Amino acid sequence: MNFLYHLLALPDFFYHLCLSGNGNYTTNSTYQANLNSLLSSISSNSEISYGFYNLSAGQGSNKVNAIALCREDINLDVCYSCVNDSISKLTQLCPYRKEAIGWYDTCMLRYSNRDIFHIMDAETSLRYYLCNPNNVSSLDQFNQVLENLLDGLRSNAASGGSLGKFAVGYASAPAFKTLYALVQCTPDLFEQECNDCLVSITRVKSDIFSFGVLVLELVSGQKRSYIDTEEEIKCLLTQAWKKWDEGTASNLIDPTLKEGSRNEMMNCIHIGLLCVQESISDRPTIASVIHMLNSNSVTRPSPAKPGFFMQSSVILKASSSSLEPNSTSSIESDQCRIATAPL
Repeated sequence: MNFLYHLLALPDFFYHLCLSGNGNYTTNSTYQANLNSLLSSISSNSEISYGFYNLSAGQGSNKVNAIALCREDINLDVCYSCVNDSISKLTQLCPYRKEAIGWYDTCMLRYSNRDIFHIMDAETSLRYYLCNPNNVSSLDQFNQVLENLLDGLRSNAASGGSLGKFAVGYASAPAFKTLYALVQCTPDLFEQECNDCLVSITRVKSDIFSFGVLVLELVSGQKRSYIDTEEEIKCLLTQAWKKWDEGTASNLIDPTLKEGSRNEMMNCIHIGLLCVQESISDRPTIASVIHMLNSNSVTRPSPAKPGFFMQSSVILKASSSSLEPNSTSSIESDQCRIATAPL
């Protein structure tokens, strides 16, 4: 009873993913024994003083690899507590899955039967967004300040050693605002891999795919705190594209959205499909999306078939904290993160 209460009392992940591509393990199997042994080793390891764990257990098809990473700006007690919570929570949420990943604000945990050390894993490229809803007075100036800030931090983090690839900084933004940013990679990555990872999650035209998925989720009423599998993304985009192609896109709109403008909802579906097009070069920039959302007179191109798999899967969440003024904006992958916040 006490153990069950402990599990229920654990805070929720910002997001988690139970990967299905590598199959499941069975009760009392060798893989389960190796996983339990590995997670127990991480939980009891108090010798690591820099917040990064990369351990393995077992051999062959029963080998389990695990990575745990804490934010470098937190103390070790918070790190240990976060990692232990992650171990309890992730195995509870992803029973029998050979591969899973979970994120808290201060740490992450991932385990897999695949090699995950020293690898920039573009196959999973798990993305998490927490958006600040406040508008900026000058988008071009803001983006330039942000780009310059992140370029410097990315270089500093990537050049870090094997004990940490982490950087924080701030810059003056338009309208007398101060923009803060944090970037981090798992320290097992080489310098170029860390740099490439951080670059990849700030490319506007690839990340706009995630925004498109979120828009379609919201309009269709299918939005949840996380998307479990790439099949669910494919299902959503397939449904949206089929209805659009058949001229019945209005049937995609959640019937509970009775108060909103039908034309605005159709515009959102149109923009969402533009953002998830298979060709990255055909996707709009975030600036053009904002223009399309704010103007009814702008001519929108016809969307092409969506890309069902954008580096395997894209994860989004708009948590309650994203609705608060001055909240943080964050983009996270399984091996790197970028976070920004205004003063």
